[in-house]
Amino acid sequence: MNRRLVSLSVRAAVVLAVAGMPAHADTVDPWDGDWHGSITPYGWLPGVTGETRFQLPNKGKRGQ
Repeated sequence: MNRRLVSLSVRAAVVLAVAGMPAHADTVDPWDGDWHGSITPYGWLPGVTGETRFQLPNKGKRGQ
């Protein structure tokens, strides 16, 4: 039980430490006159297919 409590305490301390870190954004001024670029990964997988099946509820005849 004591080992489990220590493990849980260490995990909680790590989560709180990471959550408490400030996020640092890149401070690039887009209007400074210089060119700025970025890379965005893109992939197209033409062979990937999927199928969805579901049952519709049975409805009686109209007017009943």
